[in-house]
Amino acid sequence: ITFFGACAECLAKHQRIARIEAIADAAQTLPRVEAFRRASLTSPDLVQALGQDLIAIAVRCFDEFSTFSIVGGSLSYKTLLACALFRRVLRAGVTGDEAAFELARGARFVPALELEERFHVAMGATLLVLDDLGAELTSCPSGSALASQRIERSVKILHARHNAGRKTVLTMGMPLARVDEVYGAGVLGRVVDEKRSAAHVDLGGMS
Repeated sequence: ITFFGACAECLAKHQRIARIEAIADAAQTLPRVEAFRRASLTSPDLVQALGQDLIAIAVRCFDEFSTFSIVGGSLSYKTLLACALFRRVLRAGVTGDEAAFELARGARFVPALELEERFHVAMGATLLVLDDLGAELTSCPSGSALASQRIERSVKILHARHNAGRKTVLTMGMPLARVDEVYGAGVLGRVVDEKRSAAHVDLGGMS
């Protein structure tokens, strides 16, 4: 019995190591800022900034809806909250069941500014955090062909992932009232309508 127990413990250890290695690619997509790479839902900075109640709401929305949007200004901690949720998935992938592992292994964090070159990565991710939606338009003139191309690409990602039921977290610094104005009619409903498996939290901080 002792020998069997030792073997079981050894196998569990090897499985844990194998999972950590398999999830490493997902972890590497986090922003290269130490605070983001170590983000935690229980970190003092996040708890002090948002409060435990709001964090709990964000966790519930993330768990229950396929599309979850975090809206807020530049100092609202929206990216830190998204990173903390992302890392929660990675940790669950190490110790959880096979479904948790598969979700973690295929998770990807993609800044909206990099969506053009990482489009296929974003489309295929089991979990996608698309950070700072709207930022991809800041470097091109409004109404230009380039802006239209980037809008089309963003909308394609949102619609395809929503229709497929793939878990998606969006952070955005624009008021929700502007989403349809910028991205076209119907997009807002896909990111905030609970009847369509979407929800959001507003962290404030926008003028």
